[in-house]
Amino acid sequence: MSLIHVHLNISLSNKSAVMEFLYEKMRENDLVEEGYLDSLNAREAETCTYLKNGVVIPHGRKSEVHMVKKTGLIVVQCKPPVDWDGDPATVVVGIAANAAEHIPVMEKLTQVVLDEEKSNLLANTSNVQDFFDALLPS
Repeated sequence: MSLIHVHLNISLSNKSAVMEFLYEKMRENDLVEEGYLDSLNAREAETCTYLKNGVVIPHGRKSEVHMVKKTGLIVVQCKPPVDWDGDPATVVVGIAANAAEHIPVMEKLTQVVLDEEKSNLLANTSNVQDFFDALLPS
């Protein structure tokens, strides 16, 4: 994983505001090309990226993977939780990954999501290191 940027205790009004925040941070860190927000929103419209235990993994569509400049994660701890199509989103992990790196990133995130204790820790921690420990390979 080349980059992980963690933003703790962020108050955003709704799902659209979260998606815009993710995109802005992806652009600031030169992860994606201009216009990637459309890919994020299009993917979300196809299938909701809410997984479980308050964790959401917005990412672009496969057909726009060419817009990813380098792999990275933008992590947003939402306080209060944001309504994500009827589910409370507390940890939103925006993914920018090329085709080769997409699967390992998703596998690591799946491990976090399936661990309710770890998901709860990430939803409530004030320690950025907890995110690195959870998301980086051991």
